Amino acid sequence: MLAALLSGIALGMACPAYAQPEPPPYIMEAAEAGGVAVWIDGTYNDRGSAITVYGYSTQDPVTILILNPDDNLADVHQLDTAGPFSLKLDTSGPYWKMDGWYRLTAKTGPGSEPFSLVVGVGVGCAPDSIPVDAGADGVHCMVSEGASAAVLDAPAKTLRLHAHEEGATLQIPRYLLDSRAGEGDLPFVVMRGDSPASYGELAADADFRTIVVEGGGSVSISGTHAIPEFGAAMLVAAAAAGAAAYMSRSGRLGDVRTRLGSA
Repeated sequence: MLAALLSGIALGMACPAYAQPEPPPYIMEAAEAGGVAVWIDGTYNDRGSAITVYGYSTQDPVTILILNPDDNLADVHQLDTAGPFSLKLDTSGPYWKMDGWYRLTAKTGPGSEPFSLVVGVGVGCAPDSIPVDAGADGVHCMVSEGASAAVLDAPAKTLRLHAHEEGATLQIPRYLLDSRAGEGDLPFVVMRGDSPASYGELAADADFRTIVVEGGGSVSISGTHAIPEFGAAMLVAAAAAGAAAYMSRSGRLGDVRTRLGSA
């Protein structure tokens, strides 16, 4: 297996990157801050399909590492490129046999920060949802408009994501991240870098809190409660409730944004 993957590295170094569209502003901002950033179109891919990974790097080389759902190495590429790049992942290969969420990490030269996202193969989120990588606590889907590459740092009780230039609307499940004192809600702490970011809360009920973050870039949302504070049974029940309520919630999210814009 190692020999095959090392040959994949050599192939990645020898082949030019595929042409790609202009990186969106949030990718440029993330790459300037960390050295490299990547994105893919959509969250669902059939096993055996080709997945195009787009990215931007401030230096070379760029190493792309993919782990399968069991956290074993599935694929690795190294590209001698700086600036925009893209590459195709062939999920028909021998190390892509599992359906599930694959974790992709991009890394470039010294001093850069790894950029991670999850790629669904045989699984995925609804079209108006994004995957939230919660590490050992799995991957969860969150209804969202204008956000991508979300990661939940459960010990820090912080959700980190990249908001598009026009801002982002997030329907945050309470079982995933919440901010409260006793039975009452507290405001989230929303930051862009080291500065507070403007946001507003549109709606709140027993299962979700819906917020709008203004402007784009890397955003962190911190609360008082995250996944590990819930028992396993409660987590499963909350996830099931969220799935059952998905259609009505996603419709209301769009309605609320429309009302907000017309107010």
